[in-house]
Amino acid sequence: MDAGTYKQSMTSIKQLRVSSYAMSYVIIGLNLLMFAVGIHLLLAESFFSYALGVALLALQMNHAYLIVHECGHGSFLLQKKYNEICGNIFAFFAILPFYARRYEHAMHHRYTGSFEEPSTERAMKRFNLINPAVVAFMSACWKLWVPIFALNEHVMLWKMPFERKMNGSAKLYTILALASYIVVIAAVLLFSSRGTHFLLAFLPVIYAYMMLIEFFNLPHHLTSPIDDHKGPRPYYEQSGFSRSCSPMPWPIGKFLVLNFNYHIAHHLYPAVHWTKLPEAHRIMTDYDAELGKTEHEWTLNCQMRGQPLRKALSKYFDHQLAQAT
Repeated sequence: MDAGTYKQSMTSIKQLRVSSYAMSYVIIGLNLLMFAVGIHLLLAESFFSYALGVALLALQMNHAYLIVHECGHGSFLLQKKYNEICGNIFAFFAILPFYARRYEHAMHHRYTGSFEEPSTERAMKRFNLINPAVVAFMSACWKLWVPIFALNEHVMLWKMPFERKMNGSAKLYTILALASYIVVIAAVLLFSSRGTHFLLAFLPVIYAYMMLIEFFNLPHHLTSPIDDHKGPRPYYEQSGFSRSCSPMPWPIGKFLVLNFNYHIAHHLYPAVHWTKLPEAHRIMTDYDAELGKTEHEWTLNCQMRGQPLRKALSKYFDHQLAQAT
């Protein structure tokens, strides 16, 4: 989309204001309900109930991840302080430090499709694609769908407030978040006769949650171009560096995925409330029909994982090789 067309589309996009944030509160209630039911199933005696609990809690954590994403944009609830309170609460469920995630995601929108984009920089530093041993390990993980990229994201976000010299509040809240996990784990071990059993039983939940993050996130940018663009990238250019996935059936797309699949529209118009993204997508395609092309996440993930790692990540391999020579 060019600058002129983008400016024209903004006239319609500005009309997509929400009159009520009731749907966001419904999402909050749904997430807490999923958590309560998931914990109940996880503690059940039968393996079938346990398996359902693992699946439901993984969905709940991914759901919390999406709530944090919306709160980070300041659009989930009406006021900034409500978004920050909600973001910090649900960041606990998503195993994320809220302020670091908000900062990192703001930089993602600012530098999309560039090697300067923080998550790209982080992955390039963590994974030396020139080292044969690293490539062999990553290739095995890639084929087996082991979520090393989601794990890397979480580890780096916890380190970010201290490495990036973020303000004191970001560091304080990160320390408090870590302390809250320690308190919860200690309480489970001290006050439950099955504490150790429960913590071990929760590990598959975290693994499945990381898989869901990669399932929904990787198709949006891994299959998109990347270049050596320096500095911030204008919003109207970002349609060329991200992609949308196929609309999901109601109510899954709306209530469980928060319309996250409309990713190009989200990058072009990041301030649009999550309930209005399908409308933003329609407005966007009215101005540029090419942007309406989508494929299902499952199709894209299978296509990516079906390729050798060297081909799937060729843009990163080639860049590291160019930097080394």
